[in-house]
Amino acid sequence: EPMRGLGLIVYGSSGVGKTSFASRFPGPVKFISLKETGFEDLADSELMPANCTNVNPQDWEDLEDATLSTLKGTLVIDSCSGLQEMLFNEVCRTVYNSDWDKFTEYWKGQRVDSPVFLAKYQTKLDTVRNRGVHVIVIGHMATEETPNTLGANYLTHTLDMDKAVKASMIKWAGNILFLNIDINIVTVTEVAKDKTVLTGKAKDSDKRVIWTETSPGHIAKNRMNLPPVIKMGSSPDEAFKNFWKVLPDPYKRTWPVPGCEVK
Repeated sequence: EPMRGLGLIVYGSSGVGKTSFASRFPGPVKFISLKETGFEDLADSELMPANCTNVNPQDWEDLEDATLSTLKGTLVIDSCSGLQEMLFNEVCRTVYNSDWDKFTEYWKGQRVDSPVFLAKYQTKLDTVRNRGVHVIVIGHMATEETPNTLGANYLTHTLDMDKAVKASMIKWAGNILFLNIDINIVTVTEVAKDKTVLTGKAKDSDKRVIWTETSPGHIAKNRMNLPPVIKMGSSPDEAFKNFWKVLPDPYKRTWPVPGCEVK
């Protein structure tokens, strides 16, 4: 059987490079765009690699078909908020007979029924991963207040999704990467312990970084012993290679990438 593909959530602010980063994964790369224009924007500027394709599902059934028909390469769901909207529409239609008042009553539609429907879709994503396909879900960033029993509450960057649906997505993901433009590159350099990942004095173009571990300022998830910080560099190709270089060796042997060989 093929090695199981990665299951990633990649999120961050607009324009930080989420879509272009995902497009560099082993191909062919299929984008499922859910009311997002990231693929088209890069394609119009001739910045999307030739092995990338895009589909725009019109409903939940289309989404499931587009997902399960992915047999190799990388599948990118763009984005979490679009997935949530399509999920809510499907739950409202099938469970509440398209009555949005009943759907939203006591948050039952969002936080009781929707996670059940989402779990079934995540099973389909896992079916695709079991074929050796990488699954990347792109998310927008939201900021919420985090309770702190030992002191003042603080703000945290997180996925822009409703509470219960977000919890289900976080549980599903093997790893969650937070892409950000860091305003304090000195701190980043001190945190990064692998000096081959982030070294030297950064220029403005080098301040985009990938955080792999949760901190008080953001959520993340690291199940592969990745460095806490990975420099994205000045291009999508560099960002992807810097990430791929620090993956566990079995991934690099199964999906060889030039410049990211197993040592």
